Order: sequence, then C-alpha cells, then structure tokens
Amino acid sequence: MTETTTIEHNGTNYTVPASPDDWPFEAVEAMEQGKALTFVRLMLGDQARGYLRTNPTAGDGGELMKKIIDSTGAQSRGESPASAD
Repeated sequence: MTETTTIEHNGTNYTVPASPDDWPFEAVEAMEQGKALTFVRLMLGDQARGYLRTNPTAGDGGELMKKIIDSTGAQSRGESPASAD
C-alpha cells in the first residue's frame, strides 16, 4: 500500500503519495516539463475537482506544487520545481 502525506493549502487538506517514487508517471513528466497546474491536478487525483472549485490561479497552483514537492522530500532528491503554467 502506498504511504501518503497530508498537505494543507488555503485551509484544505489534500492527501498525496509520501514518496516521489510513488508519484504518477505523468505527474513527474509534467514537473519536468514545467507544467505546475498539470502536476497538481495529477497529484491530487479525485481531490482535484474540489481544488478546481476554489477557482485557483496559476500562482496558487505553483504554490501548491511547491508544498507537495517540499513535503515529500523531492527537493532533497535532486528534483527541481517547475514554474506555473
């Protein structure tokens, strides 16, 4: 079973895989291509519908992406965050 971690963003908790090794392949690809919003949507999975109902901006998506990356330790593994798209 995949271990998860909880990210708090704008008063809402989101659950994502705790290890970058368990991230969806397409999310990693989106991160490498600098597609922050696609990364967030893929990482949130079914939770993305609720997040999109908050009418997030590109900057907000980039902020959530950074929180996900920071909380899962991807930064320390050599991954670099992408810019918002």
